[in-house]
Amino acid sequence: MPYDPTSQSNLDQVKTNHIHLDLAVNFAAKTLSGSAELEIEAIADHVNTVVLDTSFINVKAVSAAGKTLQFALGTRHEKYGSALTIYLAAPLAKGETSKILVQYATTKECTACQWLEPSQTVGKQHPYMFTQCQAIHARSL
Repeated sequence: MPYDPTSQSNLDQVKTNHIHLDLAVNFAAKTLSGSAELEIEAIADHVNTVVLDTSFINVKAVSAAGKTLQFALGTRHEKYGSALTIYLAAPLAKGETSKILVQYATTKECTACQWLEPSQTVGKQHPYMFTQCQAIHARSL
């Protein structure tokens, strides 16, 4: 079974096949907000939770097929962030897929986003934001 010592996820039970991000950039607040739709696939039998790695995010809601799912954000680990545990409405059998919608916002502590003031750009007219996700910073997006 897959194992990653730097992850709190249950990657031995479920894998993500596709992610669709729909995010709005708020330059004034220096945050991103919106949703991530994950297409997941069970790689084990009787999968009833999905555990995702997160860091410094504010989860607002989680749903699947239009139905609200319960979730819990674990205690923050200094290096690995907080595990987001999503409780599925019904267990998934091996090979079964599902789409999960996570509505969330980043926080000012987001380590993946870099924010530049207009004075730091070539044109000096508009702010600029870019992301750098290595090594583990993508979990803050």
